[in-house]
Amino acid sequence: MNDGLWKRRAVIVLALMFLFPACFAHLKAPELNPKMSGFQGMEWNTPLEKVEVQVKVKKKGEDKSRNLKWFSPNNKIFLQNVPLNEVTYVFERDKFI
Repeated sequence: MNDGLWKRRAVIVLALMFLFPACFAHLKAPELNPKMSGFQGMEWNTPLEKVEVQVKVKKKGEDKSRNLKWFSPNNKIFLQNVPLNEVTYVFERDKFI
């Protein structure tokens, strides 16, 4: 076979290698995947007041210039059956992100 045919095939294979995974990247979007619609039973954009009641968090820091606050839970958090060393809940404009 000639070099031109091999080059065309290589370009097609490379294009497919990059385009094919991109077709499935949208499946990771939280709005399309119910498993990722929040964390530990809390939905994204939950108001801070509601989270403070549900989780019992303590304030760890604040960045007023970016309108961010972060908190850590008072109790131990598990992911599956694994205890997490540290969990930080971040809020932007008092909404859970």
